[in-house]
Parts: sequence; C-alpha cells; structure tokens
Amino acid sequence: MRPKMNWILLFAIGVICASSSSASEVPPEKPQPVAEATLQPGAAAAIPRWESLEAATGPGAVEYRIAAGDTLDIMVFGHPDMRKEIPVRPDGKISYRLVGDVEAEGLTPERLRAQLEEDLLRYMRYPQVDVIVKKAREARFTILGKVVRPGLYPIEGGTTLLDAVAMGQGLSSGQYEGSTIELADLKNAFMMRREKVVPVSFELAIRGGDPYHNIAVEDGDYIYIPSALEQEVYVLGEVFDPRAFGFRGRVTLLQAVAEAGGFRSTARLRDVVVLRGLTTDDRHLIPVDVKEIVQGKADDMELQVGDVVYVPRSRLADLGDATRDILSLLLTYQSVDNLFFGN
Repeated sequence: MRPKMNWILLFAIGVICASSSSASEVPPEKPQPVAEATLQPGAAAAIPRWESLEAATGPGAVEYRIAAGDTLDIMVFGHPDMRKEIPVRPDGKISYRLVGDVEAEGLTPERLRAQLEEDLLRYMRYPQVDVIVKKAREARFTILGKVVRPGLYPIEGGTTLLDAVAMGQGLSSGQYEGSTIELADLKNAFMMRREKVVPVSFELAIRGGDPYHNIAVEDGDYIYIPSALEQEVYVLGEVFDPRAFGFRGRVTLLQAVAEAGGFRSTARLRDVVVLRGLTTDDRHLIPVDVKEIVQGKADDMELQVGDVVYVPRSRLADLGDATRDILSLLLTYQSVDNLFFGN
C-alpha cells in the first residue's frame, strides 16, 4: 500500500537592448542586494531560528514575498517603453521584455529588482529597475502534517495558531487496538516564518491554552505537525515517482531513489540535498554529490528516519532556494495524497 504523506518540513530561510539611453544620463546609486546563506558542497547548513517570539512577531518583522497571482509594476529608469504591469503566473514566473521568463515567487520586490538588473546588463548600460507590487494576492498560510485537511488557507483577520489548526479541521486521529488515538506529535511540531523556525510551543498553545504561544499567523507561514507513529523518508524532485515510503533497518540514498523509480534525465546529480532533523532542534540541509556516489568515488549516504531527499533540476544557489523548492513540493504531494487516499 502506498505510504501516506503525513509529515513535512517547514523550515528555515530566503531567493531572486543595447542601450538607447544617452551617455549623459546619470543613473541613481544602485543598492546592493542582500547576501543569502549559500550551500557549500559537503557541508551541512543549519536552518536558522528566531531568537525569540518577540523577534518573530514584533513590528517591522514582515517582509513581503511575491506570490503567484500578484500584479507587479516594473519600470527601468530612462526607458519609459520598458514600464509594464505584469501578473505573476501560477508557476511563479513573470515574463519581461528582453530577459524572458524570470522566477519571481518567493522573492522580495528588492531581490527581484536586483535579479532583473543583473539580467538586463546584457542589453543596456547600468539598468536601474524599480519593482512595485501593484496588486497583492490574499494573505495565506500553509498547514501540513497530522491535521485532517492539510493545505493552503487564507488569513482572515487575526488568525491565530489555534485558528489555523481549526481551519485544517483539527488534529488527526486513528485507531489502534480498538481505541482512538491522536496521531499528532505536538512536542515536535513547528512553524516556519521567512525561512526561520519560530520558537513557539504547540503543546502550550493547543493543550495548555497559553495565549503567549497562541501567536497570530502571518502571510507565508508554514506550520508542520508531524506524526507520532510513522517512520518515513521522502524522495522529491526529479525522480519518476516522488513520494514518501516507510522502511525498517538500514536504507541508503540510492536505495531510496530506486524506490522512487530512479532519476529522471533532467536530474542534477551534483546538487542533491538531504533535509535532516525535521522533528528536532537540529534541522539542516546536507548537500550530496550523487554523481560521485554513482561513479564509485564516494560512499552511498545512509538515510535517517524523517530525511527528505530532494533531487533538483537546476543548481540551488542558497538555503532559500532549496527551502522554497522543498516546501512547494511537499505541499503539492501531501495535498494530492490527502485528496486521493485520505489522511
């Protein structure tokens, strides 16, 4: 029987003509893009954590991220013909003059601005881009794992953590030896906000009724409630049958990929990552050069319960890149699994 997609990650960090202007035109000073944590081959990258609830929920903490359904007003200084209002497509991309398709979803307007300026350098001198969110889609959060209806939900007024669980129709339960038992592991549940783990206690918020931990949900939050029973690993991305499966004993990365049908021809084997420690305070990404393993130049990697193996199509530039890709895929697979197989 196909194992069920009932645990997931929410974890932590952020991504992004020949000139017709005259030589006398002086562009404004160009802001420098903010650097993101990079993935170094062979080195684990720890997922960051908010230092306190106050830091995660305080004034000024929210930084808007572009999403599918937004409408962007994009302009280039000195080139009025380049001003366009562009919708963000369902695949998260926009199509802009000269540069073609550009990944926009998950980026801040500032990061997209920097990306467009870099792309336009091939066609004009000193391009100065401005990106404004003209129309934003409704604020949303994601709740996954052991709730009855995992998925993407709108934020309605002051939606709190308890409200979010209620919108997912409550915590999942099941039958064991004739008794109804709760399947949710609240001790190890967690929330991701802007690619950092929020130090909120689900036990205190849900079981203890503590208002301090029953925090308001913000746009883009990911809530994950793991299973208290099942032991699985995920294999996602460029494989023929992306899924989760249970195992006993020892299992390696290549064995897990074989269970998922093997690599597609589009798989980027040198840039595979393993997400480890979902239900611990030591969540991190481990880059793996699978090509070295396949060629016999490196040992196969032994997986642990809860690992997520992600096989990308293209190179992952940083932690934010990997995080967004994995979260998006996990949401898709768990929603499909819940739709067709129940929770």
